[in-house]
Amino acid sequence: MSESSDPRESGKPGWRFHLTAAFVTAMIMIAMIWINVGLRSSRHFREGEMYFQNEKWIEAITSYESAAHAYTPGNKNVARSLERLWEIGEKLEMETDDPTYPLIAYRSLRSSVYAIRSFTMPYKEWIPRCDAKIKVLVERQRSRQNIPE
Repeated sequence: MSESSDPRESGKPGWRFHLTAAFVTAMIMIAMIWINVGLRSSRHFREGEMYFQNEKWIEAITSYESAAHAYTPGNKNVARSLERLWEIGEKLEMETDDPTYPLIAYRSLRSSVYAIRSFTMPYKEWIPRCDAKIKVLVERQRSRQNIPE
């Protein structure tokens, strides 16, 4: 009796099994990363909301920025965090004559958009809006400190 060369008869898994196992493993890993990033974004957004309600602006900015950096497609916390950063910047602009804190908010928003890595550049419409605000605030800051341009 001769031994068969058919892998199905040898009892060893064939290439299809290994390919399927690798694919399933990769999908599980991607799902775990996606869930982790989504949960992290949600946690940071909730922290930001708590700080926002208590008017702890720097802490709120930090939390919203962290939430915005945790981008995954379809994650609503990113867009909401960017909107909150803009809102904080505008609020601080109206409440104080010192441009330092509004600058922090707008720069955090802009850097968050630049930090998002994807096949496209989501939320890029925020960049020119932030640049315009930052330009005005930097000019105001320089004029207050008598720094030439």
